[in-house]
Amino acid sequence: MHLIYEVTVFTQEKLKNGLAKLISEETKIITLEDVYDFSISQNHTTSTPTVIKLKSENLAYIVYTSGSTGKPKGVLIEHRSVVNQILWLMSSGYLGEDKTIIHKTPIGFDAAQWEMLSISSGTKLVVSNFGVDKNVFDLINKIVSNKVTLLQCVPTLLQALVNKQQFSECTSLTHILCGAESLTKKLVQQCLDILTNCMLVNLYGPAECTCNASFYEVTQANLHVGENVGVPIGIPVDNTKFYILDDSGLPVSDGNIGEICVSGVQIARGYLNQGDLTSEHFIEYPIGDNFEPIRVYRTGDLAYLGSEGVYHFAGRSDTQVKIKGMRVELEEIKVVLESLDVVESAAVLVNEGRYGRKSLAVCIQINPNKNIFQEKINRDELVSFFKQKLSELIPDYMVPSVFVFVDSMPHTVNGKIDMRKIKTLIDERNVEELIAPRNSTEEAILEIWESALGIEAISVTDDFFNLGGDSLSAVDMILSINARFNTKLPLHIIFTAPKIEKIAGIIDRGLTEKSSRLVCLQPSGTKPPIFCWPGLGGYPINLKVLAEKMTSERPFYGIQAFGINEDEIPYSSLEEMVSADIAEIRKIQKEGPYYFLGYSFGCNLAFEAAFQLEEMGEKVKQIVLLAPGMLKGLPTTNLSDEYDNKELITLLFTVFSRNVDDPDLHECLETSCDETSFVKFVCQKYSISNPELVKRISKVVIESRRISRERNRETQKSITTPTYIFSALNDEFSVFEKNIDCFRGGREIIKLNVAHFDFLMEPGVNNLVSLIAKHVPSL
Repeated sequence: MHLIYEVTVFTQEKLKNGLAKLISEETKIITLEDVYDFSISQNHTTSTPTVIKLKSENLAYIVYTSGSTGKPKGVLIEHRSVVNQILWLMSSGYLGEDKTIIHKTPIGFDAAQWEMLSISSGTKLVVSNFGVDKNVFDLINKIVSNKVTLLQCVPTLLQALVNKQQFSECTSLTHILCGAESLTKKLVQQCLDILTNCMLVNLYGPAECTCNASFYEVTQANLHVGENVGVPIGIPVDNTKFYILDDSGLPVSDGNIGEICVSGVQIARGYLNQGDLTSEHFIEYPIGDNFEPIRVYRTGDLAYLGSEGVYHFAGRSDTQVKIKGMRVELEEIKVVLESLDVVESAAVLVNEGRYGRKSLAVCIQINPNKNIFQEKINRDELVSFFKQKLSELIPDYMVPSVFVFVDSMPHTVNGKIDMRKIKTLIDERNVEELIAPRNSTEEAILEIWESALGIEAISVTDDFFNLGGDSLSAVDMILSINARFNTKLPLHIIFTAPKIEKIAGIIDRGLTEKSSRLVCLQPSGTKPPIFCWPGLGGYPINLKVLAEKMTSERPFYGIQAFGINEDEIPYSSLEEMVSADIAEIRKIQKEGPYYFLGYSFGCNLAFEAAFQLEEMGEKVKQIVLLAPGMLKGLPTTNLSDEYDNKELITLLFTVFSRNVDDPDLHECLETSCDETSFVKFVCQKYSISNPELVKRISKVVIESRRISRERNRETQKSITTPTYIFSALNDEFSVFEKNIDCFRGGREIIKLNVAHFDFLMEPGVNNLVSLIAKHVPSL
């Protein structure tokens, strides 16, 4: 209302007084009785009203958007747009003299307009009682008793209908038109199984495009078109055209995702009294046949044109978020969840609660008719079930970390899921899960965690890695705890005790864990373990995601470089380094066959370990080398190990940033002139409280760099162990790829379209693991 300069409300006399209490004194109220009295006073005795001649571009109505993507906006729809919509509905066979539609949508929503105006086509209009869509039994009775042929509803309401046995009595329905939310193939199948002679139509269209801009008629024959679990949004309605454009306003190639921009007679005039917003969303682009400008509405929705010639919805540009550096589409997670039989409805949003960092949260309503749980299970078991199911269908970085379960999903007045209420439920869950320190030990560890992670409001039951902890912050945190309590907790304790309460319990009970440079990243399995060497820097926690993705039949150990722990001095030769590693490995597995992996610089160590064990007469079953080449773009001409060498600074900084294109590299090069200044810069950037840790890691890198140069000059060593090399995108060729004579037992090179650092992160690690399973089946 604040966007309207002068408002007049048209109502009935009996509602006038109550309405006056709700609106400002400046707002005019006119009743039907006022109009009648005025007509009498003007001596209008004829019953024939004066007809004003309308033009197609005259305004038909103003409808306000729901505000789900921002503040509500008054959308100006012209008569020609409404007429085109009705004519399309008639030509498609949805409206006509032999059709009956039920009007149930509140008048404030755009879908209500074509429901009411359907009478212009000769369609019989059944006006339902207000709120009939909130009571599915009343709605079913209305459909059956009036022999309704066409029902328009959101998927949420359709799901509620198919869950009722009485829905099978709605045999008069020939068409169900669904819109406003994503429609899953699971829901369509459920409906078609009940009403075998009914056609489902998936509708897409923002209010700015006059109700429905595209449609897809779903049948048993075309239900499974495309790989998505969601139903396509189809093709544009008559006199409407879609353009899929990139961020520059240029058309993308078929199959590529871009923004849906709609042109044609149905797009709105603009927004009421919001010229700037109208100019932002209603734009002329030179995308015509001869590059002539075409006026389009930028929807903010994403889609692509499939090979079958229909458009597929790909979410909203403003619901794409970055979680742990990866782009996530919230709608995709929702659709996948709702494709599960056990889920009746789901809502996904970004949780920015007490962690202060973005994470994914989901609210789930279990389908009571498809409850697969034979016995009542607790919430933790439910969470584990859904995390497992989702991990089978989507990448791990898309699996929500916060779960809320409800008996009934909250809805807005137009039947959509009420995301504001969902957010409130999530926020309440965040508060419930916060458990404060219960003793001085937990309180001290909490302070260390807050410093290491850079966040507040941590619960003593929170998992370190779920809070965004990484390899560097984990090492810093454990060393800080050891300094605070004068303990010698090994670095791998973060895997056995990833919560504050567990670490505090170990310290308070005076328990000790045997120190080892072999970190068990995945303990399950009865077959011989996998031993993996990390890259430059030598800390194996970076291998965590890879370890969790590999087979559960073999334990997975990451081998930490000698020199990371206090009082350790890095070895000066590759042979010494590996000999010490083999001694650690034999504490866990006394004899072969051994299974080795190496990543980046760790490939040198894995190869050397296989060589030394073969010299001892031991059996190494297989060796897998991951990204053995040098990153393209890293300079390698200056061999100096002094901190005035910009090439060395670049390499050291890349080890900590894990990104060769990090924008802070330039500042690091400008400010780092010696070890002290470099260590200070890294500690400030990554909130590391222990500068000695940065110094030790840097020394390991410098020594490893020197050893790597010597290894690249070395060609005389060879092994009989079968070797598999997985090369990273754009990496320089390593000595292992150049010299086939190193591998008397055979060598296979598999090239990946995955960058060097992405080998160990989602989603690149998924591609890597699937190829390892394909080419190295014994792993």
